[in-house]
Amino acid sequence: MERNLFTSFNEADFTTTPTLHSHYTKTPGSNMSVFCRRSFCVIATLQIASYFSCAFSKEIPDNGEMGLDDKKCGLYLAESSIPGAGLGLYVGVDVEEGDLISYPDICINLLDMEHKTVASEYSWSSSQIGSEFEAMSVDPLCSGLGMLTNCHGGLINAENAETKYDGGGLHRSTHAGAGAITYYHDYKTRASKDIPAGSELFISYGEDWFLSRTNDLGDVPLEEDFIFADHVADALKSYKDSYGHKTTSDANDQVMELVRNILDLEATSRVLQILPDTFDDVEKVIENGSARYSLPESIRSLEWLETNGHCVDNMKVGPSTIPAAGRGAFATRHISEGSVISVSPLLLFHRKHFVMEYGDGSQNQQLATNYCLGHPQSTWLARDQ
Repeated sequence: MERNLFTSFNEADFTTTPTLHSHYTKTPGSNMSVFCRRSFCVIATLQIASYFSCAFSKEIPDNGEMGLDDKKCGLYLAESSIPGAGLGLYVGVDVEEGDLISYPDICINLLDMEHKTVASEYSWSSSQIGSEFEAMSVDPLCSGLGMLTNCHGGLINAENAETKYDGGGLHRSTHAGAGAITYYHDYKTRASKDIPAGSELFISYGEDWFLSRTNDLGDVPLEEDFIFADHVADALKSYKDSYGHKTTSDANDQVMELVRNILDLEATSRVLQILPDTFDDVEKVIENGSARYSLPESIRSLEWLETNGHCVDNMKVGPSTIPAAGRGAFATRHISEGSVISVSPLLLFHRKHFVMEYGDGSQNQQLATNYCLGHPQSTWLARDQ
């Protein structure tokens, strides 16, 4: 038995995108909370059982491959442990290095965008997706983990893999909807190290992403800064082991102050944000590493996640059971009537930014329009993450 997830729309919802838009022809992303205006909830209107089988099922991991069962939530959306970073993703089960963290997602390419939009804060490198030749400028938006995972230079535990490319069972010569869906799918995120349950997921945006935003974000510590801080902590530990018993507490604090003054240079100022203020706290850095010391709440209890988070692995993408409809959403476990299937922050776009103008004066719209919610009388479109 196959169970596809369906949702209903009013007539106005369909007039938002009255035509199908076909296109022949890292800047890694962030989750800055300033762009998270509202949350989008999908509620179950009937009981759904997670039975799924189709010709392409080998491309879509089942619950067993994900290490999940019907009772355990494998992925939570909750407040990030990084102050001011908005929401983050946490694993609800232990994940081994190399394993998939969640179900694969789709990627939608924004082509030759003339105006800077919120999309530039969430897009990945087109070469990583394999879509760099779609246009002169390509900004891929990859939903799910591709847009919601934060970055912490010292705690990277996830990495992306290339997407797959196909028409979702639609053929250009026989299906009118061909070109109206994204051909880039099966976007996977794997664990780059063993991840204990309750850990927030962190993926690398690349150093340039932070260095190009110092005016907005300040000097955010990078991976090399945490490595440097660990070396400094090791040196202080060696000093303490050799001479600490011969000196007073005040003398040790003066040593710590001297080290901080030496590092108070432009080239090493980010390291100062990581090191402890007092000599006594050096032991904590040695025990946990400077990265974990700087973000002690990056591992939450499952009780905290159940109370403060939302389970977001109730759905996975697969070929729709509706003929020529491309891909659809499938339940991964039994979902009772009235339960929340999933939640997602929304990105807001001005409708005019999705208009594509060609040299001959003709216009079209970005493919992403087909993946947005909106009202025909509103100038704004909303895209869930």
